[in-house]
Amino acid sequence: MNRQGRGSTGPGRPSAAPGHRYGQPEPVRELADGRLLVAFHGDHDRRRVLDVSRLPLPGWHQSLAAAAAGRTGPGGGLRAFSAATTGWGALSRLVRFLGSLPQPPACPGRLTSGHLEAFYGHRARTTPAAALRDMSEARLLFALPALRGKVSAEVLDHVRAAPAGTSRTTDPGHRLQRRDRIARDRRETADHRLLRRGTGPAAGRAAGGRCQDPRPHPGRREPAPALPGRLAGDG
Repeated sequence: MNRQGRGSTGPGRPSAAPGHRYGQPEPVRELADGRLLVAFHGDHDRRRVLDVSRLPLPGWHQSLAAAAAGRTGPGGGLRAFSAATTGWGALSRLVRFLGSLPQPPACPGRLTSGHLEAFYGHRARTTPAAALRDMSEARLLFALPALRGKVSAEVLDHVRAAPAGTSRTTDPGHRLQRRDRIARDRRETADHRLLRRGTGPAAGRAAGGRCQDPRPHPGRREPAPALPGRLAGDG
């Protein structure tokens, strides 16, 4: 029976399947020469091999390979070739910076929030336009199971609170709070102006509950004190 071409499938005739058992190839491979590779197979059949073993800090390699495979694999967010290349570049820059420190963290468990702050400061000085992007990618990497269970709670709290190393003024949540605070201050300033003029809802709210100012008002003549033996109203 010919199972190729038109008419090869139909009711009661299932499509042909390979005779051997099919399984998706593992993205992480360790070669006999010790190299640790991550195979990227993204959209539009674009492919690339990420060589984790070329990075410093061997104590990070297994976790980094698993994290890179998670980010570039199905559902990982970096499925386009350009996105995977950008994400891999951010990861490589972070690890190379950590490896260049006088006392580098030999494994993910020794990473501190100070290391991330220092990396952001370095990127902000050398390549300001890419500093936030690199730290955003680092945040996503540390959220993956491959690294989330290896780093300290301090590091996780740091990357969850705000982009690591960034100023609070660059955080979207902080910007919204600052905008609301400015609007509230403007309303209060307008109320104070109306209160001074004695008009508007602010003056109405203050009426009856406002204390009299004991100081003489500028430009207002105070009544002359009564002389002994005379009433204040006598002419």
